[in-house]
Amino acid sequence: MKSPNIERVFHCARAHQATASTLPTILVYFSCFKSEVMDPNNNIQKTIEIDTESVAPVLTLGNLFKQDLKNANILSAYPTSFVQNYRFLNDKKYRIFDLSKEEKKNNPFLYLYPGRICPVAGDEFPILMDKQPSESLIQHWKQWLPDFPEPNFKTVDEGMDDADPIITIFPMQKIPEEKHAVEPDMHYHILLKSAIPETGAPCPKHFSADDAVFPCMVKVDQSLSGYGNYVVYNQEQLDDALQIIKDKFGKIAPYVITEFVENVTDTFGSQFYLTKSGEIQWLGTNVNLLKDYDWVGSVVDWDVQEDHKNRVYEDFVIPVAEYLHSQGYFGIAGIDVITSPSGDYLVDLNPRLTGFTPHALIAPYMAKEGLTKSLFKAADPHDCTTEELLKRANFINEQSEGRIVVLFSMDVEEGCIAAIVAFGESVSYVESLFDCLSCEKLVK
Repeated sequence: MKSPNIERVFHCARAHQATASTLPTILVYFSCFKSEVMDPNNNIQKTIEIDTESVAPVLTLGNLFKQDLKNANILSAYPTSFVQNYRFLNDKKYRIFDLSKEEKKNNPFLYLYPGRICPVAGDEFPILMDKQPSESLIQHWKQWLPDFPEPNFKTVDEGMDDADPIITIFPMQKIPEEKHAVEPDMHYHILLKSAIPETGAPCPKHFSADDAVFPCMVKVDQSLSGYGNYVVYNQEQLDDALQIIKDKFGKIAPYVITEFVENVTDTFGSQFYLTKSGEIQWLGTNVNLLKDYDWVGSVVDWDVQEDHKNRVYEDFVIPVAEYLHSQGYFGIAGIDVITSPSGDYLVDLNPRLTGFTPHALIAPYMAKEGLTKSLFKAADPHDCTTEELLKRANFINEQSEGRIVVLFSMDVEEGCIAAIVAFGESVSYVESLFDCLSCEKLVK
């Protein structure tokens, strides 16, 4: 495979000595779907294998949700309990402790992350967005994801006023209960970290503040992407962590204390679609990239999928799916499993659209082109506008054998912050694509 033509892109990529072992690798399983059908007692009854080659060239969110909903709107906005002027403020019900009480300017949760599902939404159900993607961004998707249908859009008010249910990633206090596609009280409960032991899957031990065994983890019970997670090694640090939670998130912020698993080797993020009838439609597994316990992205390796899928499927995916089905949930579900010498443990349960969702749906499409390795960065900063970033990405795609897809981007004072996934034949090659993208004078 030729290099990304580094001379022609003004020597922007630094030399990489990385190999596939420098980043953990995992693949998304998409040569076919395996759907598990449950009996009336919510136990797996049989497996249905669906050849995706004979169904559609790509899989979209609309394809998945159309199995259970005749009509619907998709709202991928995140709520907050602290930004008072934000439309989806959950300050009285369904509180989420995702941000500190001080508003964060240009917070990606509120302004970037909602748009990253657009390229994979499909055209079955409209996306509710008041500020829709630019024409340049839509053309970028059309050029590099030509088999994915162009998404349809409605304003939030239009979606609120029509008769169709709304698929949300989180319950919203400003959306009537009957408008939620998933019953909101139940949805809120299964999103809690304290609900993880209810699944019956192996998980770290849970403690109270009085019987904690050190070291341990302290986690805000309802948060996103690792926000509000702390490792403590003694009683003084535990007291400090609990005080920090009170100061940052308020005195009523609930928390959990769990066993701290040492010598973690990998953090696998797996995803599936759970139908109303209880079928599991497997979407894939990645390796999560973490920075100080915050989720920042994911790595997918198509070539090693089956081994990693087997590592998590029986012990974690099946019991979680049975639990969610028993609660009445349907839709996308994600789980995070850590591996260690002492065992594998479920550490997070995300029955919702996640950051991995677009990556999971695009990866099999790229694998057909031989681009089996990929890297997703959730909020990648660049010192240029979104329009300039798209020019850089398009130029690199034209000059290399890799592929960069800008899922969404928001302009800020310093440039822009973007959700980006890049594909190639090796992890080091994919990393070099990101280096090229950061070149200041890539396109004149």
